[in-house]
Amino acid sequence: MKVSANLKKIVASDYSKEDEIQHSHSDSNEERSENEVGNDQNEWKKELEREEPTNQSEPKYEEEEGRRLAKDWETRVLNSTEVVLPHSPLNIVWVNRKKNESEASGNCWIEFKRWDLAQHSLNRKVRNAKELLNAISSINPQKDKDSLMGIMEFFHVKEYDSKFNLEEKEDEYVGAKDKTSKCGFTSVEQCQKFYDGTLPFIQKIALESSTLFPDGIPKLIQQVTKEIVITRRQAACLLANAFFCSLIEVQLYQCPTKTGNLDEEVQGFPAFSFSGLWKRHVYTDLIPQQEAAKIFCFIHYFERISEGEDVLLAPERRLMFKRRSLEEADYPDWKKSPRTVVERSGNVEIFGKGSIEDARGDLQADFANLSLGGGVFTGGCVQEEIRFSVCPELAVGMLFTAYMKDNEAVIMKGAEQFSNYKGYAGTLEFAGDHKDTTEIVGGFIDTTVVAIDAVHFWDKEIQFEESWIMRELNKAYCGFYLDANDVRPPKAIATGNWGCGVFNGNKQLKFLIQLAAASACDRPLKYYTFGDETLKQQLDGMQKLLASQGVTIGRLVKMMVKYGRSGRKTDLFEWIVTQLEGSR
Repeated sequence: MKVSANLKKIVASDYSKEDEIQHSHSDSNEERSENEVGNDQNEWKKELEREEPTNQSEPKYEEEEGRRLAKDWETRVLNSTEVVLPHSPLNIVWVNRKKNESEASGNCWIEFKRWDLAQHSLNRKVRNAKELLNAISSINPQKDKDSLMGIMEFFHVKEYDSKFNLEEKEDEYVGAKDKTSKCGFTSVEQCQKFYDGTLPFIQKIALESSTLFPDGIPKLIQQVTKEIVITRRQAACLLANAFFCSLIEVQLYQCPTKTGNLDEEVQGFPAFSFSGLWKRHVYTDLIPQQEAAKIFCFIHYFERISEGEDVLLAPERRLMFKRRSLEEADYPDWKKSPRTVVERSGNVEIFGKGSIEDARGDLQADFANLSLGGGVFTGGCVQEEIRFSVCPELAVGMLFTAYMKDNEAVIMKGAEQFSNYKGYAGTLEFAGDHKDTTEIVGGFIDTTVVAIDAVHFWDKEIQFEESWIMRELNKAYCGFYLDANDVRPPKAIATGNWGCGVFNGNKQLKFLIQLAAASACDRPLKYYTFGDETLKQQLDGMQKLLASQGVTIGRLVKMMVKYGRSGRKTDLFEWIVTQLEGSR
């Protein structure tokens, strides 16, 4: 990634002051009648007339000077070892627009301090979908408001929003006629609960950024083993700011070299913003079911913590995020390892039913993208995205974790599951509240998730080549690795068909790779086949055969590599059975 490509020419959308209303953080959730709202109209307009326009005092620069300053800002972001937080002086929006309405006027650059915009918008009562759209749009003057119309698609309920229309407009949003409860709010009751209770809490906790983060947060950059511990209240604050899109969407880092110059490679970070969820769906005016399911999960998280704030966000409740980078010397000599694959009875358990998150107290695998969280905010909806939706605190790691390299994994501890779900990918649905009864140990919920990214095999055949087998072995080993301070005996690995969906991994091969890596780390393995009973029987049979033969890790790895060179006329398990039977 070249530095010069990072700065995009962006155009602001207009923000009408008449869409705003003075906000008061009230503990009261009393509903207001339509008459009360109507009678309030004149006072509301008078209040607006007393306020200064949001962009009147923003610095403006001539084209060349503005471009230079924006480039300088980008360099400071790249060089910073700390995350640009909502209240950070570096949280700036640069907007390039016409000096005035005349086409011949030329362009200028306007510098917006996003925290000022956020405070201006979030210190107001937001009463309906249109006002929510305007609030988020005002925090993001670089975006065309039309690009955020997913907010209207999800939240608009005509029976509720219509009572706030103070003047009719021809362009009033109508919404999709075939909207169902799977695709967003559909009832007045949902709206009342959200605007009277949940949303004011999200606004309040988003604005706590400067108080909660006096010392900043370091970036977890590539090839550096480091961990971050934050409170759950801090996590809620960051998620609230993601909801309002009040952070720079993507953090960046450019590592200095030993000579003092900057490395050519810019380290990318995941997009930590709801802007991808709020995008407009032009042809349908309808958020897809699976995207709406994720939004429902995040809203439910905010609803739960707003109702149980004193307990769930108590100062002693914490989360840990650790980036682990291994050196070449840390890995086993895979082909020579003398350790047996299945050390003892019960060391490997295969489950046809249940899911990884059911394995309480174990080290739970996240089938990750190299960009942590994958497409949880940008359209993805498989294992990782679902897990990050039902356990939203996991998504906080996206803010400060640079893309993973082949020798790296990310360990996350303490995240609670708030939602149930059903379905997968395009059939995903929010399935109500989840009460997580996992034990709390030392201020952390005793749930540890490890993110390991499998290779996306566009060509399915190459995964059987030795180099790719070794890559996946090393990646799994990095995730399953035992640190010096890990509990003993080590926790079991709860995993499944890692990288075997859209990434085209072979299920038999990935089982053996994870079995070898777990054995090398002396960890028990709990493997979930997600309802595939045929696969369960195959894996059970294979692990029992390996145990009965006393097969070592070295021998198993050699067989996998040899199979890749054999022409593969049978499946991997059949070939291994033949090899073991022939060696008796």
